[in-house]
Amino acid sequence: MASVYEEDNDDGDVEAQRLVPIAIAPLNLASNHVAEPNGTGVRSLLCSRQTYFRLIFLLPFLLWPTQSTLFIGVCALLAVSFVTLQLIHNYFRYHRAAQRNSETRVKSIAFHSEKPWILLSFYSGHVDLWKRDENVTKRFLISDSPVRDCKWMNNNSTNKDDDDDWIVTASDDGWIRVVTPTGQKIMDFPNAHDDYIRYLAVHPTQPLILSAADDLTVKLWDMEYNGTCSKTFQGHNHYVMMVKFHPEDPNIFATASLDRFIKFWDIRQESSALFELEGHDAGVNTIDFCNDNPTIMASGADDYRVHIWHHPTRQLLHKLEGHSDNVSAVLFHPSLPILVSTSEDGTVRCWSVMDPQDEYKALPPLWKDNSKGFGWTLAGKGNQLAVGFDQGSILLELEEDPTEEGLIVKMTNEYNGSNMILEQERVPTETFSHPSA
Repeated sequence: MASVYEEDNDDGDVEAQRLVPIAIAPLNLASNHVAEPNGTGVRSLLCSRQTYFRLIFLLPFLLWPTQSTLFIGVCALLAVSFVTLQLIHNYFRYHRAAQRNSETRVKSIAFHSEKPWILLSFYSGHVDLWKRDENVTKRFLISDSPVRDCKWMNNNSTNKDDDDDWIVTASDDGWIRVVTPTGQKIMDFPNAHDDYIRYLAVHPTQPLILSAADDLTVKLWDMEYNGTCSKTFQGHNHYVMMVKFHPEDPNIFATASLDRFIKFWDIRQESSALFELEGHDAGVNTIDFCNDNPTIMASGADDYRVHIWHHPTRQLLHKLEGHSDNVSAVLFHPSLPILVSTSEDGTVRCWSVMDPQDEYKALPPLWKDNSKGFGWTLAGKGNQLAVGFDQGSILLELEEDPTEEGLIVKMTNEYNGSNMILEQERVPTETFSHPSA
């Protein structure tokens, strides 16, 4: 099988169009990247709740002393000026940050289920495969646009002969691409969506993939039939930010959207949603099922809150406070009895899950300063927790503290894709040869 997307120029040089593995000397886990609001920059620029909260808070006090036309006019002018200045501030904030760090901004992290390998996708269009056992990293140029999600896909479900699992990626150009860990092309889904693809979910036993996108749809792809789109699910009226299979019944899946709803669907029925959950005051960015009790779900939203749901009864059980900005990711850790969240406030917060339905106890933040910028993505395996930020990603080792109710937290690694050098030595790079297609 030929290496992905390569062609010979007339002068004999090999020009890599995309998916080019680059040998780099690695280290730890994640990369420098930049602040990007969930949804889009325009949404965060024009819909800053802090701006409108301040305006709503100030107006009653301004209008209380008098009802004169002149005073009301002055108040209105001040309010418009305040909002304008806030918008200008936000614009330059995001614009400067994007220019400074867009080449290394991490969008997603995924642990391999068996091997000590970690995938990271970047706003620059790259995907890094960090082989921790070999202490080497391979970098693939997937697209010229941001790769917002990457997932491992169990090759057993596709009835193929390759030993390694496949890497499935989704990018802002609307394409889904499937490659091997060596950078060989398996298949493409050109123009899979008409807008940014936000998230992918891989079926645990069947060769099926769900994709959620800004075109307001979720699509089901069948890998046995060369990536045919077998169903399209419609019902949200804003960007679909996340999709996840139910862990006990993978015929059922859930979606989170900026329309403030969480909806449940059946992959066997291309019809309206089975039911929906409503309770957030702003767009929902993220959801996760509880491992010990899959009837319990957590969600994070732009109202700064994490909600705990008992979804079979549509009941909102808890509202967890603590973040001071949009919640971008929530995670029931797969091995430890904790719920983790990260946010645009730059912190990583944690709750001890005493009982998934009844009791959540706030623990000290796992990361409490904003030195790395916004927090965007979470992934867990064993006693490890990976967190992606604007200014880099970290790998933590967690264990329960036997002496008190809490966690012992050890920071294992920081991975910087642009400067992957160990403190004492440079890790040897791996070389690659790529025959032309």
